[in-house]
Amino acid sequence: MELFELFIKGGYVMYPLLLCSFIAVIIFVERLRFYHSMLDDVNALRESIIPLVQQSNWKGLQAFKKKLTKVWLRMSLQKRPVVGITKSNKKKIVGSRS
Repeated sequence: MELFELFIKGGYVMYPLLLCSFIAVIIFVERLRFYHSMLDDVNALRESIIPLVQQSNWKGLQAFKKKLTKVWLRMSLQKRPVVGITKSNKKKIVGSRS
């Protein structure tokens, strides 16, 4: 039996399944392209940041952060408090990540 014959024998329920499968493939390809471009951005970011960190050039890092155009890159370089749990199970600011 051919695939098309099986599709026809499946009846009306096969059309929404085909549509959902098509949409799933489109989303998969879009996400694949997005994460591939994100990997390129991370590699370029790493190449730019590592020399500045090795030289302890913190002002240069701050200037570099201001030049970034992609929001997720800027957010990843922001200082945010790190929240930890104390012995009394209360949230307390332990330090800050950079």
